[in-house]
Amino acid sequence: MKRVLIFSLLLIIGNAIGQNHYFNEIDHIPLMILKSTGTQTEPSEADFKKIIEIGADIFHCDGLNVNWYNYIIENSDSYLKIIPYTVPTLGQNNFIAKYSEAMYSEWSVVDNREQGTYSFMNDTTKVNKVSDYIITKANATEGEIVIGPDEYYGTHFFRGYPQQEKFLIDNAGSYPIRYNLRIELKIGEDLYQTPPSGIENTDADICELQVGYWMISNEMPERFIVKESRLIKLSDFENSFGVWKEFGLDNDYTWANTNTESLPMYLQKENIETRKFQMNMEFRLIWKAYPYRQLSVRKLYLFDTERGKPFIEETPNLPGGICEKITKMTENQLSDNSLIFDAGEYDTRVIGWNAVDEPGSGENYACMRKIDELMNAASGGKRRLFFSNPGIFNGWGGKNVLPYPYPNASLVATFRFVPFKSANKIQ
Repeated sequence: MKRVLIFSLLLIIGNAIGQNHYFNEIDHIPLMILKSTGTQTEPSEADFKKIIEIGADIFHCDGLNVNWYNYIIENSDSYLKIIPYTVPTLGQNNFIAKYSEAMYSEWSVVDNREQGTYSFMNDTTKVNKVSDYIITKANATEGEIVIGPDEYYGTHFFRGYPQQEKFLIDNAGSYPIRYNLRIELKIGEDLYQTPPSGIENTDADICELQVGYWMISNEMPERFIVKESRLIKLSDFENSFGVWKEFGLDNDYTWANTNTESLPMYLQKENIETRKFQMNMEFRLIWKAYPYRQLSVRKLYLFDTERGKPFIEETPNLPGGICEKITKMTENQLSDNSLIFDAGEYDTRVIGWNAVDEPGSGENYACMRKIDELMNAASGGKRRLFFSNPGIFNGWGGKNVLPYPYPNASLVATFRFVPFKSANKIQ
């Protein structure tokens, strides 16, 4: 089994580390060693001895279990800090890493036309922009009024957004991620045109939600394939005229059996860490030209329904919930977990936990941020969520994640998530 020692620059989620954290106490730039073992095996004693000889301050340890934790404590001084990264292939139930890979992103549907970012486009012949929302024009004809997330480069708008097909952690690629969405809509409270009969048809079509992907082939013209859709009628706004209301798809969608592409990772770890993406996903909102009222559109939320949505929407104090598990794991108190370490030095040795290895999507960030907030609160600032990305030869760490603003950079000195215009972003 090939083993790799990596000198790494690690970055912390959050606006401030916190006064009680190790990085505010150390008087020099710390050296961290990342021990990569392919997620299948534990480190070796020989490897650990080399880490001590190098003079490392922090040991980022893949596959850390109780026995190995005890070995590290017994064979090193208290100055050596630990950042665990544990994996299900070793029978380790790591709620921190698992939910750091969850998908949740909040978008403005207002077209911003900023180059090099993912955003939405509006048909300005059909809608007007009003602050943070759009509204249909009087007598606007039928057609798309919101499409995206797509990407601007120069004067061109390239249609298609990458969504990850399967989770990396805890399902070993056995089933696809189930996605859904919510969009904020408001139908006008007042009629701007009176129906000839004086009465509106409550069965009238207002708009249609669509999610699909662009089929791109050298042998035929590009075409959009609808995966899921929902037709919204006037009756869906009953008793809520003039009020923002959320709508989703009736059924989840997945990217199983579509033309997904594999992400060639910088350090391949068997097939477990190969992510696949649907590169050309797109959401579309189609206005049905209802002649008597205007439609306003504000925010869109994209999420997975198994991890992202339940985690983000869960209150932190729910007994037995995801937040409680993460909080207890942070403090070495999760009784049903195989990762209960010797409490003797845990509080001073473990300075954080690592998120999913090399985050693959900007849609991970909202969940990573919430995990960090829970860890920070539970530990009084002593333990935070870390994530890492190695130097990427082409500047890309994921299909919609750009770790460095210059494409040919070989060293990750800053980390930023694309899309920038999501409400959840790093810059």
